[in-house]
Amino acid sequence: MKYVLDASGAASILNGEPVSELWRSLLSQADLVAAPDLFISEISNVYWKYVRFSNLPVDLARSTIHTGIRMVRHWESSANLYEAAFSLSIQIKHSTYDCFYLVLAQQLHATLITADRKLATLAQSLGISVVG
Repeated sequence: MKYVLDASGAASILNGEPVSELWRSLLSQADLVAAPDLFISEISNVYWKYVRFSNLPVDLARSTIHTGIRMVRHWESSANLYEAAFSLSIQIKHSTYDCFYLVLAQQLHATLITADRKLATLAQSLGISVVG
């Protein structure tokens, strides 16, 4: 099985949310776990917010970001995805950031793992399989 992991899905796993055990299991058995390279910026920003607003220790945030990055085994350059992501964002009237994940899932014929309900609904409307 192939998966595209978005930052919200990764944060859910890293934070031990109820779905984390199932998602960890899926990822450990996956043939491929992919993400656009912007995932690194997004997961870093998630944990910056935890440091800034929830007093998460900086060292813990750094190690958690590192763990999140290691969950992904295949990185796709945003430079390879931006045209399709931008076009899709115009078409579906949704953020280009999220469309990078949708386009990658389409290209790889992969299942999207996301905790973002709106993104999951959009993905399903595009025929993308979703765990979320």
